[in-house]
Amino acid sequence: MRIRQRACRALGIGLVVAVVAGLAAFGLRRAAAAPRQNPSAIVQCDVPSGWGAYRGAALGGLVFEDSAGTLRVVDCSSHAPIVAYQIRRTTTQP
Repeated sequence: MRIRQRACRALGIGLVVAVVAGLAAFGLRRAAAAPRQNPSAIVQCDVPSGWGAYRGAALGGLVFEDSAGTLRVVDCSSHAPIVAYQIRRTTTQP
């Protein structure tokens, strides 16, 4: 009986080790196959400092506000920044 228990225990431990090793190998293979970001796919947009401080993002792009209160929504989908639209503060009442 003891020999049979030892054999079953050894078989169980061997099976557990094989399953863990297989899962680890599968995980490493999946991690190695994960797509890496292409550095050339990163868009860099150099915005002039005169356009003011970054205030957030809007549907049309990034929002900057200058010292006069003008808001510019800048589209940075290309390498050159494009002002999609801007909102100027005025002192006149509508």
